[in-house]
Amino acid sequence: MKKSLLSGLVVMTMTMGATGVANAVDWTGPYAGLNIGFGSHQSDWENIYGTYEGGPSDMAPGILVNSNSIGVLAGATAGYNFNSASPYVIGVEGNIAFGNPDVKSRCIGDQGYGASCASETNWIGDLAVRFGLPVERTLYFVKGGAAFGNFKYKVGDFVGFTAPPYGSKTKTKIGWLVGAGVEQAVSDKTSVKFEADYMDFGKDRMNFSSGCGTSCYSSDFGTDITEKMWVVKVGLNMKF
Repeated sequence: MKKSLLSGLVVMTMTMGATGVANAVDWTGPYAGLNIGFGSHQSDWENIYGTYEGGPSDMAPGILVNSNSIGVLAGATAGYNFNSASPYVIGVEGNIAFGNPDVKSRCIGDQGYGASCASETNWIGDLAVRFGLPVERTLYFVKGGAAFGNFKYKVGDFVGFTAPPYGSKTKTKIGWLVGAGVEQAVSDKTSVKFEADYMDFGKDRMNFSSGCGTSCYSSDFGTDITEKMWVVKVGLNMKF
């Protein structure tokens, strides 16, 4: 009885081992792909001194904008996986995406006078290290690295004035990223993935100079802007 049971376990183990080999994927090498998803953009504008014609005493330091917006992002991926022969897969990956998770909110003014502040996303990208655990044809991974973003900041849509005094500014920011996901091989050369990333671009000071005199807000407008973003996406990769 024991001999039969032992023989059965040996046969089962050999069968599972053969199945694992047959289903195993060699993740080593370069790859590239396309992805699409959603970005949740959090933009905080902090007032650092007076923002309208009465001077600094009219508005104490504080939060001007604290809101978020969700928009579509689409882009491209390129990377390289190493060390597929070991129990783990280590790789380097870069992404770039374009879309419209733009934030806009009323930020300054009172008594019928006011304006909106907007943070528009021109593009975002990242360069990160991936650490993955392959299980047959599935790769579970985490990643971390640098995040990059180009944002356009606009102060406009003024109510009660003849013309917007401040206009817009564009800035490229560098921050950090962490993420996790799962990638499923559908053939020896192609795979599909689902991924969620958190990107923090930190805080940067932006100064907007007024150029319209007494017909509108005549004080310079200074603000510290903090950008954060959650990105959830699906993608298709091709190995070379």
